[in-house]
Amino acid sequence: MKERWAIIGLGFVAQRHMDAIEDVGDELIMACDNDIRKFDKITGNVFRCIDWITMISVPEFRLVDNVAICTPNHLHPPMIVECEKRGKKVLCEKPLTIDSKYLNLMNGTRTVLQLRHNPELIELKKQIASKHEVMLKLLINRGDFYWDGWKGNSKKSGGLLFNIGIHYFDLLQWLFGDLISSGLTLNEINHSIGRIEFEKGTVHWEISLKQPMDAQVRTLEIDNKQYNLAKRFENLHLKVYEDFKNGKGVNRYEAGKSIKLVERILGAGCTTS
Repeated sequence: MKERWAIIGLGFVAQRHMDAIEDVGDELIMACDNDIRKFDKITGNVFRCIDWITMISVPEFRLVDNVAICTPNHLHPPMIVECEKRGKKVLCEKPLTIDSKYLNLMNGTRTVLQLRHNPELIELKKQIASKHEVMLKLLINRGDFYWDGWKGNSKKSGGLLFNIGIHYFDLLQWLFGDLISSGLTLNEINHSIGRIEFEKGTVHWEISLKQPMDAQVRTLEIDNKQYNLAKRFENLHLKVYEDFKNGKGVNRYEAGKSIKLVERILGAGCTTS
């Protein structure tokens, strides 16, 4: 059945959402962003608004079935709550929240953790049976555009481990099961190193935003076998939308595992090793 969508936030990731809405046969009827220049991305008869509170309050919002939230991370909880109050189904970009205390305010909302739809990683998950030695390396580059915007503000983004790491911490717990312990040996604004003990794996990880542009690394190594996480797999957002329309997807309980893991890592502080 064709459903009608509103989208809040028209930054970089929003195009993937708009493409997926079209690809599943649905219709975008409302869009909101506080930067009117971003409305250039929108075509057709779409209601445009610069304030999300205004958008959810106008009569046209009653026609909306679903809402896609693609805004700065700290805004996710209030937007989710207000949209759910109005009877809308919500699909929110990661992370659902940068403070787990807000998870209990959410009901049916799903989130976007699309690495779970990566075909190679789905096959890998089937092979995880016993304890493994694991190394995760995310050595990437982020320039002035990143640091000058909301992503460079830890109060809005949650910082490095929430904004960059959450996808990968979700992947780790999805692959290797229940958390046993975690430790942090380096925690800088643009570089962190740590260790996590899961039921089925001991993970040493490093996330850095200081890597030269031509030498970036995104790898997962399991028992000396390396998987390239930089490989592009098209249409993973489409898979997320297909699940959403079928009443599936990553809910607050599943998403909360990696959110609480990041909180635990940060709360423990650094130790020498």
